[in-house]
Amino acid sequence: MVTPWPLIGRVRERGQLERALRPASAPGPAARGAPSSSGVLMVGEAGVGKTRLAAVALDGARERGLAVRWVSATSSARPLPLGAFAPLTGVLGSGSADVLAQAAAAVTAGVAPSRLVLGVDDVHLLDELSALLLHHLAVTGAVTVVATARSGRALPGPVTALWKDGLLDRLELQPLRADETRTLLEAALGGQVESTTAERLWQLTGGNALYLRHLVDEETAAGRLRDTLGVWRWNGSPRLSNSLVELIGSRIGALPGPEQTVLDLLALAEPLSPDLLDTLAAADGPAARPADSTAAGTVEAVEQRGLVRVDRHAQGLQVRLAHPLYGEGRRLEMGVLRARRLRGAVVRRLPRPEPAPLGVRTSAAPTVGDPGDPQLLRYAVLALESDLPPDPALLSAAAQAAVHLLDLRLAERLARAAEQAGGAFTAQLTLAYSLIWQGRGQEAETVLAAATDRAADSGELAAVTIPRAANLFWALCDADRAHLVLHGTGAADALGAPGTSITADTGAVAGLDSAMALFLGRPHQAVASGLPVLTLPGPDHQAVLLAAWGVVGGSGVLGLPVARAAAESGYAAASRIYDGSLLEICLAGAHQLALRLAGELEQMQEVASRQARTRPGPPGLSRRMGLSLSGFALLARGRVRSAARELREARSALADADIGGWEYMTLIALTTAVALSGDADAAAAALADLESHRHGVSRYLEPERLLAHAWTAACGGALSRAAALAEEAARTAALLGQPAQEVAAWQQLARLGSPAHALRAAPRLAELAGTVHGRAAPAAAAYAAARAASDGPALDTAAAAFADYGDLLSAADAAAQAAAAHHRAARHGSATMSASRSSAWRHACEDARTPAGAEATPLPLTGREREIALLIGRGLSNRQIADQLTLSVRTVEGHIYRACTRLGVGNRSDLAEVIGDR
Repeated sequence: MVTPWPLIGRVRERGQLERALRPASAPGPAARGAPSSSGVLMVGEAGVGKTRLAAVALDGARERGLAVRWVSATSSARPLPLGAFAPLTGVLGSGSADVLAQAAAAVTAGVAPSRLVLGVDDVHLLDELSALLLHHLAVTGAVTVVATARSGRALPGPVTALWKDGLLDRLELQPLRADETRTLLEAALGGQVESTTAERLWQLTGGNALYLRHLVDEETAAGRLRDTLGVWRWNGSPRLSNSLVELIGSRIGALPGPEQTVLDLLALAEPLSPDLLDTLAAADGPAARPADSTAAGTVEAVEQRGLVRVDRHAQGLQVRLAHPLYGEGRRLEMGVLRARRLRGAVVRRLPRPEPAPLGVRTSAAPTVGDPGDPQLLRYAVLALESDLPPDPALLSAAAQAAVHLLDLRLAERLARAAEQAGGAFTAQLTLAYSLIWQGRGQEAETVLAAATDRAADSGELAAVTIPRAANLFWALCDADRAHLVLHGTGAADALGAPGTSITADTGAVAGLDSAMALFLGRPHQAVASGLPVLTLPGPDHQAVLLAAWGVVGGSGVLGLPVARAAAESGYAAASRIYDGSLLEICLAGAHQLALRLAGELEQMQEVASRQARTRPGPPGLSRRMGLSLSGFALLARGRVRSAARELREARSALADADIGGWEYMTLIALTTAVALSGDADAAAAALADLESHRHGVSRYLEPERLLAHAWTAACGGALSRAAALAEEAARTAALLGQPAQEVAAWQQLARLGSPAHALRAAPRLAELAGTVHGRAAPAAAAYAAARAASDGPALDTAAAAFADYGDLLSAADAAAQAAAAHHRAARHGSATMSASRSSAWRHACEDARTPAGAEATPLPLTGREREIALLIGRGLSNRQIADQLTLSVRTVEGHIYRACTRLGVGNRSDLAEVIGDR
């Protein structure tokens, strides 16, 4: 590690520790004549951080001018009287009648009474005389004690007496919580840590700080835990270092054969019932069992050692390993053949789950009855890795269950195994789905092309055509080939020729057409193609989900009030198809866009929360896409720094797989969030990242991309360019026939530009306010009109309207502009009130920085003078400013001179500093 591991995670115990040690600088208990604390005894498992926390306490004592001494008890010194204290006492006089008095004098030599803090590590290993010495020192008040002990170990009687009599405060150290683990990781690694990575490391280490440090050191050295686009992420499975394996081995200790078998079985297949474990342990080498042991007591014996825990469930008692790393350690040391044999033994005795029927239906992906049964996956994985022959039907069903649970790498593995075992078409199709959702579009096309050639009938052809066309469109960005596959001769026979009326048999084509039309910037077509699918009796669930995606997004950018009902139809359909979970997130993204454009911002957060609650399976792709949803909702409500954190993490994870343009959509929002945070360099870097990852068929997001450019320009001080980009975004939205996005763009022009810019936006916004559904359009129209007229009271009203539906950053900007208008009209009391409201709203937006924010306390500068001052602050020379603003250098110099004169500053550097503070 580059930085030392600070004890960040022990904040809660440090507060208790400081309270316990507060008397350390005052006279001791005996001197005070009161039975108050003489220190603290910290108790916890090995590796929980006891010794480190004690060291922190002693460092604090030194900083307060106290004397500090430290002893460590060990097993090797325990047989020796005063063995732990030997480094402090030296050789005591032989035959002394008062050894304790001599030892106490040696320990406290040269230190004023009550000015010594004594640290004792592992007091459970103290010999009896050392324990008596410690008791004597504490009782007499000669020292303040900071002691540590291992949980579950018997303490010497004198030490027990100290905390029972209240002379030592007992502090139980618990493992790190998940949030503490992430905080510790970010402090140690020096940057943001992906939430999924932090959670995995916490679960694997059980919150044990020592295990965590060893594991992180190993994984960073191996390059599996690394910084990806500003976020630390961990890929792959852990490979434990020799030192960590030794640590785990020392905790487990040497075990008799049957007990070792219990641990091995749990390492491979936990949880298991005690009866099954005892039976399997007895069958695995009974000769290794000690003469006084019985098979029935094997699990009980392992439990007594603290190596397993027994939980009560509805199906009975279940046994698990006491710590996740015990399993990692045992799997490393277990031979391949033994592992395969033990897994086979488990599978033979477990009931075989019966997978739900997974028949292929015309124009649809296979549907599932109960795809989320974890027992099916567990059984199939154990069987696959055992000495049993492969079962293609089981493996194929499990692969589909893995897709549904979003464990896509496992789905790929199971599907390939099923295909190799003779699973034929269904396994091949499931493999393709797993590749599509991993963002491996070209590999998926190869599989799907082969499946197309292999299709035995129209039903199989229909089943492969939909995912193949979707993959060509979203993963490979080849809209022409996607339409050719979808509407080609063979597909038309199976799915219905283009132009025919939509029925339950042809709904999937219409649904996919709807979703593709949305992305191509054809919202009217998206709604027209998708709406009939949503009203068909008993339609294909995949068709409904695809159609809902297109209708929700299309109606959202059109400003039509049909998004909510269409979204609910899609969410309901998602649970009926095995890859519905990820398609549902895509639908949720379109739903959030529709809600934002309508001004329903609180519902955006509800959509994100709903997806977070219902995500099945391991914390993988869906969790990362869900972070984007959370970031979109936060950004819409103005929480720009929180949004940037969520979106940065999502973008880092999506670097592995861009699903349906999701990375591109995330980058647009991330660029905007960073720009609104006021970090011009980071915004420029995010914008460059965005431009290098433009998604070839996401044309409907072009106005959003241009607005991200506009906010980045504004962040860098290029206000004229920012206004021009916002106007370009509005006109692009109009060309695409997306009036709700046009509303958003014209509103941003009024925010970024001058009243003259607002005057250009106001007429069109007034027109759109009568046709675009929701609260956002009327609020934007009223705001632009007030801004154009520099009408302070009307701007205050507009600010309140924005705040009413949750757009606090727009409210802050409108209030700031109202304050400026009130100042110009000499309404100074009103100006103060508007500025105060603007400040409060901006604080709620995590101190976002926008051009309008500076208007609350206006400076006597023209817009051009202020813009030039901002560009000076960005480090641009006069020549560069002139080139960017299409002015002459002499004109720029004139603006700088007049601005300096008005503000009373002497040079361009002072001018930039004054502007930068506003």
